[in-house]
Amino acid sequence: MKVDWNLALKRLVGALVWGLALAIGAWSISVSTGILGGFLGGFAGFLSGPLLARTRLRTPTILVGGSLLGAVGLWLAGLPTRSRILAGLFGPELAYGVADGTTWFLGGLILVGCLHAATVRHASFMAVELALVCLALITPLSAHRDGFISRPHLFVDPLWSQGWDPVPFLMAAGALTAATLLVLSVGRFNRRNTLVDLGLLLMLAFLVTVLLPLNRLQQLAPEQKPMGQNGQQEQEGKPPPPMEQDPNGKEKPRQKPPEPEDKGEQGQPKPVALVLFHDDFTPTDGFYYFRQKTMSMFNGARLVPDTTGLADRDVPSRFPAAGPEAQPGGVGIVPEPTDSSLTRTVRTTVNLIIAHPLPIGLINATRMEASGNPDPYHFVRAYKVQSAAFIGDLSALMGRRAGNPLWSRQVWSHYTRTPDDPRYRRLANEIVGRLQQQYREDPLAQAVMVKLWLETEGTYSLSQRILDSDDAVARFLFGDKVGYCVHFAHAATHLVRSLGIPARVATGYAADARYRFEGSALLLQDANSHAWCEIYLDGVGWVPLDVSPQRTDARPPPPPDADLQRMLGQLARKEAPSQEGKPQQKRSLTELARQVLAVLARGAGILLILGVLAAWAGKVVRRLGPYFGPESTRPLRTFRAALDCLADVGLTRPFGDTRERFARDLGNRFEALAPLTEFRMREALGDPQNPSRPEGRELLKHYRDLGRQIRRSVPFWRRFLGLLNPFSWLFVR
Repeated sequence: MKVDWNLALKRLVGALVWGLALAIGAWSISVSTGILGGFLGGFAGFLSGPLLARTRLRTPTILVGGSLLGAVGLWLAGLPTRSRILAGLFGPELAYGVADGTTWFLGGLILVGCLHAATVRHASFMAVELALVCLALITPLSAHRDGFISRPHLFVDPLWSQGWDPVPFLMAAGALTAATLLVLSVGRFNRRNTLVDLGLLLMLAFLVTVLLPLNRLQQLAPEQKPMGQNGQQEQEGKPPPPMEQDPNGKEKPRQKPPEPEDKGEQGQPKPVALVLFHDDFTPTDGFYYFRQKTMSMFNGARLVPDTTGLADRDVPSRFPAAGPEAQPGGVGIVPEPTDSSLTRTVRTTVNLIIAHPLPIGLINATRMEASGNPDPYHFVRAYKVQSAAFIGDLSALMGRRAGNPLWSRQVWSHYTRTPDDPRYRRLANEIVGRLQQQYREDPLAQAVMVKLWLETEGTYSLSQRILDSDDAVARFLFGDKVGYCVHFAHAATHLVRSLGIPARVATGYAADARYRFEGSALLLQDANSHAWCEIYLDGVGWVPLDVSPQRTDARPPPPPDADLQRMLGQLARKEAPSQEGKPQQKRSLTELARQVLAVLARGAGILLILGVLAAWAGKVVRRLGPYFGPESTRPLRTFRAALDCLADVGLTRPFGDTRERFARDLGNRFEALAPLTEFRMREALGDPQNPSRPEGRELLKHYRDLGRQIRRSVPFWRRFLGLLNPFSWLFVR
């Protein structure tokens, strides 16, 4: 039995592709035995597919039976972990490894085997097969797509170390795998055609990879929505409560935050910004607060952003402009006066990973100016911020007056206006009445007592609705007190305002200082989005009054990926913008390929003209073959010229037909083709009965006869178009 090596090679490569696809898919979610089981299952399943397709079983029977058999197999594969006897026999680690490896092997064997059997019978299943392979391949790369540009480490680290952007390499690897599987699944068995198909697909994948604007993909992500009373973006967790002092003078121990989990409430958090600290600063309460928006104006129903222009002038309302539009001192910020003994200047650079409607910055910003984007592939914008950060102890704020003595009466009224509901004032007085006598008139002690009361009486829950009605804060505060940060921030603001303390609601991000990992870079995630209350103390400015309820049903946000934070920090530092504000060029496979294509495009017209002229020259040389050249090859040249004449009028030998059969099929219209074919085959194969070569005049006579027969049988317009076509001879077999 003759072995079809071309078919065997294609099946072997296809099995390797499926095995690697399942192994890569298991890589990020399984142990080593699962990875090995996935590879063996995909490899064996692809090879068993054609064997299963040859059986008498119908395709629906194969698919349904495979599903049932797979369910039984997966149940049996999990026995080592469910059975106490087997778990005790193998040990917990070995039992889990055996169960995981068996699960991946049986799952891959049955899934790939049944699916490939259906593909062999029905080409339409090829789309499902390709989709599953692509899904298995992109699973470990999804973290990179979501902004974790340091993953997968094994693939990405060598590229970053050499200065190459890994995104084009990842896209090229996926396109190469998909194209290879497509050709191996449905490619024709002819080796030449299969290679041509593969070449065309790879060329298409290369063009898509090169021409796709990768630096614009990130801008397609939805913009971060600012949190507010009417549009709260629900965060996936709540920062743990900071260390603080009880107003009665006793230190309240810091509550230890729960250990972060791998996933937030609604999935893996995504990075939104990277903050570079140019000055070493660790807040005393353990959290960095990056303010984006404030709501200080009470419009009679709820708190909204200020529209008078008299308040919140320390909060920028737009991003700083760059280039000719840049203003001296950056964006207009009117900083609040502070006591230099309690604050210090902290310089940061904010690199936004996703688009934001408003700038974010470390609270109490005093200056904000544009900065060159160090890496447009991963940052959408960068700007510098200077902030007056509080560095003292909480006790240093005791005895500080509330508000700024330079404020006008209108500004004071703006920051202290509350709802007409008397219950706010009554509850605030009741809370403050629990203080010791010497602290009852201290603004900080009053505010902290409100905070402690809300933390004790309230319950943090993400299941509550946003503040979508005018009395939502009252319903929360005087109801079940179950809500999330926006509820607590608004409630705290109304309560402290009723005590005459200027306050407002701020939204942005709150990040645990521990997650800076003793470096200068801090990665902010969407899970860090937060809302808190701020009170104003003379000489310090706005001080966060963050309520952290003791009871919660939400998980804390997980820490940022340390490798990703380090990698982004290196990008922001090493590739600093030039003095003109333009980022330095980085090595990119995409840009290199685009430069090559640009050079080719500039000469495309010349290349096209040269190609047409070369085709015309080849056509003329082949047509003159019967008249010039050595006698030994005249039969070949004459037969080839005859086939070119037929190709001009659209007659070419079909794939699979012999030359003799082609001549017989056209014998009724073109009798002269048969003797030319006979002379050519006699020259190529030899004829012992007639070893003499045909005369040149005889060959020319048959060639001219064929021309007359073509002119007699084919219309003039068809012959004229064929004569003008310089490429018709390329299709001659």
